[in-house]
Amino acid sequence: MDSQTQNEANYKRLEYLLKEYLKTPRTNKEVYSYFLHHEFLPKHAINIFNDWQQNCANFEVLLIDNSKPARKGSFYVRWEYCKPQIPDKVKLFLRH
Repeated sequence: MDSQTQNEANYKRLEYLLKEYLKTPRTNKEVYSYFLHHEFLPKHAINIFNDWQQNCANFEVLLIDNSKPARKGSFYVRWEYCKPQIPDKVKLFLRH
């Protein structure tokens, strides 16, 4: 299998996993732990979230402190936002 085919298969696998997982609102730290558990990196999830923000009207990213939409492209799923001492920033989910 060539690398492009492998990348596409991995993208589809992670996208499927995230679609199932985000049927329930999850914090940025929960999402971070989830995709690491499934052996994906933050950049892989961020690629999917960017695509969803462009093409999927039912993808929501809301700030925890005021429930307003987060700035476009702000998912807070990198280690710097997911350290134990850092509070959760956003909830991510797919509306039905």
